[in-house]
Amino acid sequence: MVKIFLTGATGYIGSVIAEFALKAGHTVRGLARSEASAEKLRAKGVDPVIGDLHTLDVLKEEAQKADAVLHLAFIHDFDKYDEALAQDQKVIGAFTEALAGTNKVLVGTSGSGVYEDTGDQVANEETELKPGPGGAARVASEQAYVQAASRGVRSAVMRLALHVYGRNGSTFIPIQIAKAKEDGVVRYIGEGSNLTTVIHVEDAASAYVLAVEKPFTPGTVFNIGDKYDTQVTGKKIAEAIAERLSLSRIESVPFEEAAKIWNPTLAWFFSITNRYTSEVAEKELGWRVPAGRSILKDIVEGGRLAS
Repeated sequence: MVKIFLTGATGYIGSVIAEFALKAGHTVRGLARSEASAEKLRAKGVDPVIGDLHTLDVLKEEAQKADAVLHLAFIHDFDKYDEALAQDQKVIGAFTEALAGTNKVLVGTSGSGVYEDTGDQVANEETELKPGPGGAARVASEQAYVQAASRGVRSAVMRLALHVYGRNGSTFIPIQIAKAKEDGVVRYIGEGSNLTTVIHVEDAASAYVLAVEKPFTPGTVFNIGDKYDTQVTGKKIAEAIAERLSLSRIESVPFEEAAKIWNPTLAWFFSITNRYTSEVAEKELGWRVPAGRSILKDIVEGGRLAS
């Protein structure tokens, strides 16, 4: 049994991690910003901890009590993205300070946006990361986890796909669905041929639980993506949304217009090709993705919008 402290425990991915961890026999203490959130955690068997990403003293104390810290919470305000990144750095620093010299597990969360637009290439964990206008801003957070290993922390980073989906949830897809419902038209950017690696939320969650249970090289970055569902493009996502909402209007828009429809950060995420492989997670954690999942089918058949 492992004592886990989980940030983002009430969130989309974190709630599935908590479910899987409890089923595996571990105990979970989860960060909750309110008593209402705390009650939801209790109902699921998670011991709530009242606090947020600004209560660094609470985070440090919980990290010291735990055997493993899984950090998923992030301030998803894309209009204040720089502020969110800066706070994430402070949280990582607090966890590292609390766990230094203990060899306890610290698993953080990043995204494949650090690769920026991969173009004709398929990235892997060895691909050089270059500064860019979007996801590369999270490289500094990744480096903080990697460097934590030199301070006696068994640290790792889960680099998740732009589109984590399943169980009627996602981050970006609901934003696109909501805008399509509002305007009566589904939009994609340019030719819509941009290919994107995706991952089902249950497969993402299983990787975090494996990192708690399996030995791995400290300071490792794990790409987490579905190697089977590989033909997902911006246009196909738009078509799936149109089918889901029974909308006949599907339009291509230039990036400049997309930036006004959503905002520049979201438009960037919706426009790039972002493909990668996940060999390190398969090798070090024994992580596997089942064949046969389909994000496009999930979009069409999904129920309520989840976040």
